[in-house]
Amino acid sequence: MNPGLIAGQWETIQRFLVTIKLNHALPSTLLRRLTSYASHHPLYQALGKLDRIVRTTFLLQYMHQEEIRRRVNHQLTKVENMHCSGSPAVGGRTKPGQKRTNPVCK
Repeated sequence: MNPGLIAGQWETIQRFLVTIKLNHALPSTLLRRLTSYASHHPLYQALGKLDRIVRTTFLLQYMHQEEIRRRVNHQLTKVENMHCSGSPAVGGRTKPGQKRTNPVCK
């Protein structure tokens, strides 16, 4: 881990995020530009390290806080139920008598 890398790019990261938040540029445009950089570009590396920190923090919170696990499971259940609802728009049944292919659906 190199906290100096993130600290050195912090102002650029903030500008990047504010640009997205204020709708000055589409996220897809900024991400396309970012991924066009060489992988050794400091901003690219800093965002990669920051992403790892955020994911690790979430995973640790998930493991240690029951409320977060409950909320995640609730959202997963909602999505699974939506997929089992039978609506063709979400991959449910499209024809009468057609069997469901999702093993979660009963």
